[in-house]
Amino acid sequence: FFFFQAEDGIRDVERSRGLGDVYKRQLKCYDQSIDLSPNDVELQYIKAQFLDNIGKKEEAIKCYDKILEAFPNELDAYKSKAKLLTFLMKEDEALKCIEKLIEKK
Repeated sequence: FFFFQAEDGIRDVERSRGLGDVYKRQLKCYDQSIDLSPNDVELQYIKAQFLDNIGKKEEAIKCYDKILEAFPNELDAYKSKAKLLTFLMKEDEALKCIEKLIEKK
C-alpha cells in the first residue's frame, strides 16, 4: 500500500511524468556522479546494473564496455557483460568475453 502511495506522489495528476522520468533523472544523477568521480568503478557498475534492471540491456553492455576500456582488469565487468550477452542470445560475443576473462586471470 505504501509503495502505491509513493508512486502516486511521483505521478502527480497535474504534471504526470511517470516512472520513465524518474529513471531518466536517476540516470542523470549516475552520469553526474561518474563525471565527478571517473575513477570510481563502483559508480559505473551501479549504472550498468540499473540499466540492466530497467531492461536497457544494450545500454548496460555499452556501460560495461566503458568500464573495461578504463579498467581492463575488472574481471566482474567481463562476467556481467558475458551474462548479458548470453541473455540476449549473442553467444559468440559472450564466448569472446569469457575468453578475455580467462586470459586476464
